[in-house]
Amino acid sequence: MRRKLSLTARLTLFYISSSCLVLLVFSWVITIAVQHHFSLQDQQNLQGKLQLVSNILSKVTAHNSKDPKLAEYLRSALVGHEDLQVLILTPQKFVIYRSAKLSLPLDLVDTKIKMGIGKPMQWTVGSQHFLGLIAALEHGDHAIIVILAYNQNNHRQFKLSFTKTLVFFTLIAALISGLLAWFVTRRGLLPLYLIKDQALKVTANQLDQRMPDEDVPIEISGLAVALNQMLDRLEDAFTRLTQFSNEIAHELRTPVSNLMTQTQVVLSKPRDLATYRGVLESNVEEYQRMTSMLSDMLFLAKTEQTTNVLKGAVINLPDEAANLFEFYDALAEERKISLKLSANCSGKVEIIGDASMIRRAMSNLLSNAINHTPAQGTIEIVINKTLQYTSLSVINSGLEIPPSVLPHLFERFYTTANADRNSALEVGTGLGLAITEAIIKAHQGEIVVTSKAGFTCFQLI
Repeated sequence: MRRKLSLTARLTLFYISSSCLVLLVFSWVITIAVQHHFSLQDQQNLQGKLQLVSNILSKVTAHNSKDPKLAEYLRSALVGHEDLQVLILTPQKFVIYRSAKLSLPLDLVDTKIKMGIGKPMQWTVGSQHFLGLIAALEHGDHAIIVILAYNQNNHRQFKLSFTKTLVFFTLIAALISGLLAWFVTRRGLLPLYLIKDQALKVTANQLDQRMPDEDVPIEISGLAVALNQMLDRLEDAFTRLTQFSNEIAHELRTPVSNLMTQTQVVLSKPRDLATYRGVLESNVEEYQRMTSMLSDMLFLAKTEQTTNVLKGAVINLPDEAANLFEFYDALAEERKISLKLSANCSGKVEIIGDASMIRRAMSNLLSNAINHTPAQGTIEIVINKTLQYTSLSVINSGLEIPPSVLPHLFERFYTTANADRNSALEVGTGLGLAITEAIIKAHQGEIVVTSKAGFTCFQLI
């Protein structure tokens, strides 16, 4: 399996490649500029030397245009210009003067050049490279061809040495750029390493660990915030799962222990059939209670996970309340409790939500109210609608709930000592209010409880 490059290595290679490309282009531009500079300088020098030779020829012509010592005059006049190579010949290619170091095949000479026009030319003889200028000048009553040239070998040696030096320093600069790129990349990616180190600390026992999101670059802060939000959700889900497991184990331990003890006692010695039957019936009741509790726990867990997938339907609150009154009417009548429904608004009172869940929440509150309302007491459901919200309140008469108990009413398996011991609803799982709260929160609502002046009110908003 091919090993993947790290992000540091990739960025470093990218920086090195970019630096090398920039340096190579820069070196190429410098080399071209140097070559152009030397070429332009040589052309200007040749033009100046051509003017010098032209002046010399005019002076010689002024004395005697056919002077056989013309070569001596030119040689004397060119003293101090040893770098200049001169060739003077007639249009018939008869050599009048020729520098000793100049090598130029005469077949390369263009004798048809226009008068006074200087034409650049280049040629190579062996290992010698020349840059020249050819021009036709007047000499007395006829024209002569003048060729001036510089040996380019020194310039070429300088250019080669300069290019080698430039390449060497370009490589050194690329190496230094690579080292700096690696250092800068490591420093730039340091927040990612910090996030990695922090992520390694996250375990099932340390879900409270969070990624640093304050002293990190803007590009990484979004990632850190998203990871922290994910950890918040995971911690919340893990906490609920742990709490669910603990509560199930805690609540099942007592009934299972009771069942085992009761069964062991019965089996300790022979019993009559009625005794066995009584024990089995008692066990069935306990199993039913445990089944109800498990169903409630599963429903509660499901409700807490369905915030964003609720079934939306139009729910008429007065109709739902009336249906619940009809269902609980017989029990309320047996308990001598009066039920009353009132609405402090006109027209329909409708909300959007999951009908079965809302119905269960209302049923839990009403059954809880019946369970804690004494005989001759009253239970009233009040529905109110404003521009801001819709509320449903379940109000029952009876003993007040102590203020210290109110914050715990919605905790799982929490029960109070206010229940009527003679009530058929007295035996419960302690999950009704917790389920109700979960349902209301799933609908983006709120549940508020107050207890004073002999009345307890659960208000759904």
